Amino acid sequence: MNWSFIQSLIQQGKSNQAVFFGKVSSPDHLGPSLVGLANTDGGHIVIGLDIRNLHLFGTFIDKSWIQQVIDNYCFPRISASVNIVEKGDHHLCLVSIEPHPEKPIYYKNTCYVMDNAEPIVALQNSEAAMEPTSENEFTQDDIQKITDEMVSTIKDIQSIQESTDDRTDRPPLPINNENSQPPSHNSSSTQSSQSAQTSPPTTPSIQTEFELNERQQKTLRYLDAHQTIQNRQYRELFTVSHKTAHIELVQLVDHGLIESKGSGRSTHYVRQYPS
Repeated sequence: MNWSFIQSLIQQGKSNQAVFFGKVSSPDHLGPSLVGLANTDGGHIVIGLDIRNLHLFGTFIDKSWIQQVIDNYCFPRISASVNIVEKGDHHLCLVSIEPHPEKPIYYKNTCYVMDNAEPIVALQNSEAAMEPTSENEFTQDDIQKITDEMVSTIKDIQSIQESTDDRTDRPPLPINNENSQPPSHNSSSTQSSQSAQTSPPTTPSIQTEFELNERQQKTLRYLDAHQTIQNRQYRELFTVSHKTAHIELVQLVDHGLIESKGSGRSTHYVRQYPS
C-alpha cells in the first residue's frame, strides 16, 4: 500500500472503516480502535496524519510496536497488516485490520465496536463471563471444583504467611519442612556450601519444599525458555481467572522461584534461581 491508497482514505474521510491519528502517545490511545475495527467490519488506521486539518505529522511507530500492543493487550489476538508509507520527509504508519471471526475481541478486558467513526464500549469482560455460551457454559461441578481449588490455595498462602511472620529475612527457598531437623553449628556452613554446589540454574524436575501444582511446574519451564510472563499470559496458557493466576504467581514469588518486576499493567515475572 502506498500514498495513493492513503489519499483514497482521506477522500472518504473518517468513518467506521477509516481511523486517523495525528499522534499516538500510548497503547490506550490506539487499542480501542484496533479491537473496534476487528469487532465491526474491519478497516484501516492511519497514524501520523490529522484528518481534521490535513496536517502531516509523521510517526516513529512501526510494525513491532503495533504487534506488541496486540500481543500484550488484545484478546483473542487480532491479525494486523502494518505498512510504513513515506511522504516527503515523513513516515506514516498504515494498520489494516480484518474483521475477526472470533468475536468479541477485548482490549484490556473491554470490548469496543465502531460507532459513528469512534470506538465505543460494547461489553466488559465481567459481563461476558455472566453470559456463557452453550459451548462453554460452567456446570455446577465446574464451579465447585474451582471453588475448592481457590479455598485450598488460600489456605496454603495463609500457612506460608504464618510460618514466615516472625522472620525479618526470608530465604529464597521455603523453610516449612516438617521432617527437617535444626542443623548443628558445626555442619551449617558445610550444608550451605553443598547446597550452593548442587543447585543448578535450570533443572528438568522442579523440586521445592512446598508442592507446586502442574501449572506452576509448567510456568517455571516456560520461563526457562521465554524469560518473562505476565498475568494475562498465565491466564491464556492455563485458562484460569485473573485471581487464580495472581495467587499462583505470588506463591512462586514468595518461594523465591520467580521475581516480580515493574508495576501496575507493566508487571511481569522472571525466573529466579536459588543462590
